[in-house]
Amino acid sequence: MIASTSKAMAIQVYNICKDVSEIAITPFGVDIDQFKPEDQKNFNKDIITIGTIKKFSPEYGIDTLIRGFHLLREELNSKHYDYMGSKLRLLLVGGGRQEHEIKRLIKDLHLEAICYIQGSVYHDEVVDYLNKLDIYAAISRFESFGVAVLEASACCLPVVVSDVGGLPEVVLHGKTGFVVPRDNPKDTACKLKQLVLNAELRKKMGLAGRQHVIDHYSWNECVNILETLYKKVIINGERQT
Repeated sequence: MIASTSKAMAIQVYNICKDVSEIAITPFGVDIDQFKPEDQKNFNKDIITIGTIKKFSPEYGIDTLIRGFHLLREELNSKHYDYMGSKLRLLLVGGGRQEHEIKRLIKDLHLEAICYIQGSVYHDEVVDYLNKLDIYAAISRFESFGVAVLEASACCLPVVVSDVGGLPEVVLHGKTGFVVPRDNPKDTACKLKQLVLNAELRKKMGLAGRQHVIDHYSWNECVNILETLYKKVIINGERQT
């Protein structure tokens, strides 16, 4: 038996191994007792922080997120939106080989004053950074699954993700977040804008996201899927002997 954490990866395996008859989907689970919102989560803050927790590497599209954030800020800084761009902040957590390039882009777009960069953090620190955010974004160019997105959803964050790999599998478009085309700062800015301007939508999607994780991606749910698979393989093996 072959197992894959996402349907997207299973498709890739089928493309390479034409004789494979079955691939089981066994997604990563999320510890919903660890990844949860702060007790007094505030959906109506004066400052709105958008962010991501990913390595600074080309495949994760950090540059696309920055460009989308820049477009959003430029639009919201107009009189028509009461200069709401002044409320925006961008938090990038991860560090990596593209860090110099990322910092240069931030400088070129004059975002140094409102963009904060944090290097790599231990996994048990991730929840603390997630709870500093109001919107989570994963605008990747390649992605096998989307466990970071599920961790964000478990913390009641609305999410904006690109339409690559396993990311669309873990987001209910229009319910727990939005799916946008990859390498598209304009569409990214458009969906971020909807969330920035609507605190009630952020709250609604965030709560729906956590429920989605509880229903389909909690540790217990994913362990049950894996145990069921093991039992199936064992039973089939016993029958063959």
